[in-house]
Amino acid sequence: MNQLQMSRAIGVTRSSIANYEASLSSPDTNKLVLLANFLDISVDDILTKDLEAYDNYYNQPSNTPPNSPPNSPPNSEKIESTEINEPKATYKPLTDPKAKIVPVVTDPSGGQLITVIDARAAAGLPTDGDNPQFWKDRQTFSMPFPQFQSGEYVLMQISGDSMQPTIYPGDWVFCRRIHDWKEIRDGYIHVIVTKDGVVAKRVLNRVEKRHALSLQSDNTAYTTYDEPIEGILQIWKVEMKMSATLRNEGADMRKDVDGIKKTVNDMLDRLKDAGL
Repeated sequence: MNQLQMSRAIGVTRSSIANYEASLSSPDTNKLVLLANFLDISVDDILTKDLEAYDNYYNQPSNTPPNSPPNSPPNSEKIESTEINEPKATYKPLTDPKAKIVPVVTDPSGGQLITVIDARAAAGLPTDGDNPQFWKDRQTFSMPFPQFQSGEYVLMQISGDSMQPTIYPGDWVFCRRIHDWKEIRDGYIHVIVTKDGVVAKRVLNRVEKRHALSLQSDNTAYTTYDEPIEGILQIWKVEMKMSATLRNEGADMRKDVDGIKKTVNDMLDRLKDAGL
């Protein structure tokens, strides 16, 4: 089963299923009943059992007879047997480590230079990211830190507000190219280049379980969602940021509170004028 099948079965969006799995939200009672019916288990099992076991059970190959009756959860022995008999999940490698995309450019002293990708250029990564000319046209500069002297590094400008308050629109991030899915560190910020665009998100590696990455925003206005690996073209791990947004958190909070107070007082005045 996958998130799309589950979302259709209980009448929610795929992002809602992702939020349930990440414990960012919980289904209401009606959705719990629908989910239990879909999984053919009890509501009590959903609340108290390890659903990873059911996922392994219901995803066994169709030509393999089930190890237990449909209405009884598989026990640990049967789960272990199912996992042994199931074919190993296969997925495409992220990149060929030998096929470097970012040209290695050095300064006169032999130091490695970092390629600059502003917001406009970053928007072209999905279509031009594999084009050597794209990289030749970019500016480069040096950083006097040893961690930037090996590997593929870029300085990329971020657009959008999904990672506020960690990263603001217009901020720059130093990124290292990731060549292997196993290099992805859960909870860390990565820049993901897909066929549809470029996003900066905190990543949970779910390649082994769901053939996808779970992408989370620091801005709570955005929901968590899964990005299937088939649509991912490049991944860059954010190592450092450079920002011109220097917030005064205390002053900003007081300003926000004052704004809320003013809105509430205006509403009370209108109610008073209306005789309520």
